[in-house]
Order: sequence, then structure tokens, then C-alpha cells
Amino acid sequence: MITRICASIVFSSLCCVISSAEAFEIRQLTNNGVEDTRPDVSGENIVWAGHDGNDMEIYLFDGTSIAQLSDNSKHDLEPRVSGDNVAWEYRDGNDDELFFYDGSTTTQLSDNTVDDHGHYLSGNHLVWVSGALQQEEIMLYDGVTITQITNNAVRDVNPLTDGSNIVWHLFDTDSEVMLYDGVSTTRLTDNVYSDYSMGVSANNVVWQGYDGSDREIFLFDGVTTHQLTNNGEDDYGPQVSGDRIAWLGHDGNDYEVFLFDGLTTRQLTNNDYDERSLDISDNRLAWAGFDGVDEEIFVFDGITTTQITHNSVNDKDPQVSDEIVAWRAHDGNDFEIFWATDLDVTNNPDIPDLIYDPATGEVVLDVDGGSIIGYSLKSAGAFLAGGHTPILGGVSTSLSTELAEAALSSPAGQNSIGFVLPTGLDLAGLTALLTDNTVSTGLGAPLVTFDLVVLGPAVPEPSTYAMAAAGLVGLIFFGRRRRKRGSAATQQLRLL
Repeated sequence: MITRICASIVFSSLCCVISSAEAFEIRQLTNNGVEDTRPDVSGENIVWAGHDGNDMEIYLFDGTSIAQLSDNSKHDLEPRVSGDNVAWEYRDGNDDELFFYDGSTTTQLSDNTVDDHGHYLSGNHLVWVSGALQQEEIMLYDGVTITQITNNAVRDVNPLTDGSNIVWHLFDTDSEVMLYDGVSTTRLTDNVYSDYSMGVSANNVVWQGYDGSDREIFLFDGVTTHQLTNNGEDDYGPQVSGDRIAWLGHDGNDYEVFLFDGLTTRQLTNNDYDERSLDISDNRLAWAGFDGVDEEIFVFDGITTTQITHNSVNDKDPQVSDEIVAWRAHDGNDFEIFWATDLDVTNNPDIPDLIYDPATGEVVLDVDGGSIIGYSLKSAGAFLAGGHTPILGGVSTSLSTELAEAALSSPAGQNSIGFVLPTGLDLAGLTALLTDNTVSTGLGAPLVTFDLVVLGPAVPEPSTYAMAAAGLVGLIFFGRRRRKRGSAATQQLRLL
């Protein structure tokens, strides 16, 4: 039985929208002439598939160093990470097999004549599809034992797991959603339409289903199935973490990001471009969105949306954890892996920060709990020397090729040295521009390089446009109605 609940889409007040931008430090993890793809994250760990010159192999970055987990003559693909555990598919020339790395040892979990693929990892629970085409079954590895979860004459595919719960698609005449809770199996849908794009978090299961008119979002909360959307436009790609559910919904013009927090649905974006590639972890949500030139990465932290990349290449497939965001971006030759962390997470408190604003070109130096008695920044003539503002009160140099200061004492906190850099740089561009980047923290102390930080501007939520529109309506009685439904400050939406 599907219950129906009334709720409304509510947008944040303007005071929340104009909060200060969240600062991210962006780093390029790979830099080679071959493809790096399929990043996945858990905590500080990032995995991806990269070409070693012969074939695709699996790599793991643990926040400090990169380890190559596979090294053979066949393709290793589709890495997944959860904690210290990593799983991937190995194509041995005959079929796909599964490998599992537990932080120290790699184990081949399957070795047969059928494909083992479509895997998903949560903690030490790994689920996957095994069997010939049209005869696939769901398998579970719990860190010790492999168990076959299904045994029937239909296709069982696309498994996901969280805790003891496993969900998957069963194909009879169409695609239905199945749930195994560690004891018994329950069929969550039974209709004449296909139900796709599942997600599971604890007892919550989400999917997109057809209601006879368009695609809508559904939630099973462990007891009851609720229809979260009920409109005349397509909603698809739900992602769930705890009680938070995000999806892409069409507003009559393009696909925008929506978030349900257990009580209220919010429209997080309102523009003329499609958003895509959602991922969610607790309060954090990441996606790829078009900025009018190319695809960039956006992060919502529960309050503010921040655009964390600013470049002229496509940034794709973001994956988010509570600590980091990782994605792949094209560098003009091939796709490389990038990652970003919040400024206050990544900063070394013993090393001052150089904070760059790509929107204005302003540079702020932050002592970061330490001190700055001198610095030297050099470039190949890129500095806007006329905008240099000395902050140390000693000897200073202001040239297009060098900005430098030296003194006997340090200022406190953050201090702007002016709008001295070109706008629009990302971290890779800033790093390339600075041929020298050193700071002295005390007399006799060794020179160190600044922690480079590139700010991402806060992106106004739809309430900004809504309040502006309301003001215009007050001034112009016969104003034109906006095309986008999300421009209203509140919008009624039936939740079923």
C-alpha cells in the first residue's frame, strides 16, 4: 500500500544564501598521458581505474600515498571502496571475476566460467551478480563466506547493500525492486512498469518508478512505501543517505537537483542547464553542472552550494564522503583524477595559507596559527604588481615577476596582499603560475611552501531568484510569469 502525505517545497531564507563561501583545497591526484577513470571514495580513501601503459589497473590513495592494487596483463575495472576494503572486476579473457582487498591482502572471490560483475561494497559486505545472461543470481560475501541470495528462473541484477539489507532488480515482465533483510526476501514493487535506479541506506530504500505518466521517486522506509514526487515531469536517479534523499527532477526546462530531508523537499538548483551525476553522503551532496562553458563540480553542505571547480575543461562523475570530494577531469589530453577537501580539514596548522579567490584575483595570506615574517612569490610576468598591498611593514618588492616582503615581526590572522593574480584559475593553474612560492615563519626557520587554497564561490539557492521575483512583482503589476516552476518561494508537492 502506498500512503500519501502533503508537504511543500521550501527554500532557504536569503540570510542562509549569502553565507560566506566554503573554502576547498583542490589537488590533482594523477598526471599522466593515459586515462584515469571511475573514482570512488570512502572517508579519505579514493580508488580508481587507471591505464599503466598496457591495460587498466586499480589504484588506491589513502590520503597520503598512492598504491597500485593490481598488476597483470588484463583489465581491472569498476573499483569500489568502503573503509579500507576495495573490490573490483578482473577480465581474465574469458569472463569477469571479482577481487577483494581488505587493507592488506588481495583475495580472488570468484573463479568460474560465468561473469561475476555489477558489484557493490558496504563495509565488509560485497554483493554482485553471477551467472550467464538471463540467468543471473545475487551473491553476497560477508568477509568470510560467500552466500547465494537468489535462486530462480529470472534475472536478478544491480544489487546494492547497506548493513544487513540487500536490494536488487528482479526482471519478470518488467523490472521490480526486491529487498533481503538478512532473513527474508520482500518484493517492494509489483506493477506493469519498470522500477529503476535504486538506493539503500539502513532501512530506507529509494527508486524511480513510472506512475503511468512520467517517472517519479519512491521511498520504502522499512514499513511503508511513499511516493515522494507527483508531478507531470520526470524525476530520476535518486540517491539516499540516512533520511536524506536527492534526485534530479525536470522543471519543464531542464533537470535540477532536489533534496528531501525526511520532512521537506528543497529545490537546490534553478538554472537553464542540466545537472547530473549526483552523489550523497550524510549532509553533503555533490553533482556536475554546466556553467555555460563546460561541466563543473558543485557541493551542497546542508546550507550552502559551492562551485568548487573553475576551469575550461569538463569535470565529471563526482563522488563525495564526509571528508572529501573526488572526480575526473579532462586536462586536454586525457581524464585525470582530482580531489578536494574543506580548508579546515586539509590545512597543516604549522604552514601558512595562500588563499586565492578566482572570482576577483585577490590573494589573502593566513598565518594559520603560525607566523609570516617573509614570503616570495614568483611568476613569468603574471602578477598585477600595481595591486600589491604590503602587509609586513618591512622591505617589499612589487614586480610583475615577483611579489616579496620581509620583516622582523608577523601580522596576525588573515591579511590581503591585494588583487594581484589573474582571475579564473583553478588549483592546477595557480600551481603552474607560481614558479616560486615560499614563506618564512621565523628567523632561522627553513623556508616552506604555502598551503595553496582556491576558494569556491557560494552559489545562490533558488530562494534568491524567488525573492528577487517577488520584489519585481511588487513593482510591476503585470509582470511576466517566470517559466520555471521552482522560482516561487514555496511550492506545494504531494508526498505519497
